[in-house]
Amino acid sequence: TCAAGMWSGLTPPTRPWFKLGIAADWIELDDAAKAWLEDAERMLYFVFAQSNFYNIMAQAFQDVATFGTAPIIMYEDAQDVLRCYLPCSGEYYLAVGSRLSVDTLYREFVLTIQQIVDMFGLENCPEQVRSRWEQGGGSLEMEMIVAHAIEPNFAMSRQKTTTGKINVVPGHFTWREVYWLRGQQTEAELSRRGFNGCPFFVAWFD
Repeated sequence: TCAAGMWSGLTPPTRPWFKLGIAADWIELDDAAKAWLEDAERMLYFVFAQSNFYNIMAQAFQDVATFGTAPIIMYEDAQDVLRCYLPCSGEYYLAVGSRLSVDTLYREFVLTIQQIVDMFGLENCPEQVRSRWEQGGGSLEMEMIVAHAIEPNFAMSRQKTTTGKINVVPGHFTWREVYWLRGQQTEAELSRRGFNGCPFFVAWFD
């Protein structure tokens, strides 16, 4: 009842639940700016409706009601413009920064060989995945543990035998994200990229 009430009250799919504007409310917008905000608002509602956003939010509010938190990962999607993912409770860790707001997510989850290739592309997969992909058949359903990290893009210290710092992604990105196979020695990670806007937000109540 609590989760359903939050879903229908905060993000109802059948009626407007947000309106775009500007924070500087003392500025009077001209007609062109107002039209842009209205168009952007309509497009956002359309994208949310065409994606899995509302289904994910329904589950997120259940997690919030039960566990008090729900990290939702949002990616651009070639088919639906937006695709949302909600890690299962128990498969992720969250950490907070000095402002006591969540800025770090680590998780482990299971994908089959087929899903790994679909998600990251065969050219980005290590030999352990490529060889099983080439075998085909039942090998495509073999499961592997994928590790995932999203965190602020600070420079990493080198090992004690060397000097200086290394950047996982270029320093102009605010956030970094890395996927890799857990417990496997591979030549490279599955994916590494940077973001200037954090690709996840956490639904919770202080």
